[in-house]
Amino acid sequence: MEWNGTSKLFSELFLPILKPDGTALERVYLYCISKKVDGSVYVKVGEGTRSQKRLGDAQTYLVPGKGTNRGFKVHRLFFWPLSPYRAEYSTLIEKECHKHLRKEFPAYTIEFASGNKSEWYKPRSIPAFLK
Repeated sequence: MEWNGTSKLFSELFLPILKPDGTALERVYLYCISKKVDGSVYVKVGEGTRSQKRLGDAQTYLVPGKGTNRGFKVHRLFFWPLSPYRAEYSTLIEKECHKHLRKEFPAYTIEFASGNKSEWYKPRSIPAFLK
């Protein structure tokens, strides 16, 4: 789906799941999004916890772009329950994904004013990237 940072279309996906005993099952997630920058399509894989805030924050939708280029396309969302261990499943999986992606696809690294870097990949084909 196309998302301009304000859509609430799938906000219910990020709500905790209520167990039969009334307790909430919190979840973490991995996302795969794409964005057009300077006429080329770049893809980002990242992780978030508990809410859609991470998906919609400045490290994703405020990457250069105004007007129709402000938003991005959400390709995949993967959810896991919170880990009982120190590291979240989504964190470990994201790190492994980036190891593989850096080998397979050229990276376009954007450095924000904060000094933080964000990796966006430039695949020849989005379907091949998603596969």
